Amino acid sequence: MGQYIDQEFFDTLTADDCVLGVDGSGDVLTEYEVAEIALFRSRFGDVAALLLEYDSLACFERFVNRATRGLEGLVDDNSGRLREFPMAL
Repeated sequence: MGQYIDQEFFDTLTADDCVLGVDGSGDVLTEYEVAEIALFRSRFGDVAALLLEYDSLACFERFVNRATRGLEGLVDDNSGRLREFPMAL
């Protein structure tokens, strides 16, 4: 899928012409209420969270569509909406 480089804060994923910052610590879940996380877990089981930083929406969409193929989950698109996948972004 590309080259992944561990770094101190955000790791870097380079794929094709895209560069994404990746935080796999799961700390992003602190932005959700306990009840919301419980709802996620009731729907999907144990959850894993990634925070992605990107400059290009097209790169983000391409990455998420490839990375989530065959999986079920949610994407918080940072606009106040949770999008379920598999999905078309």
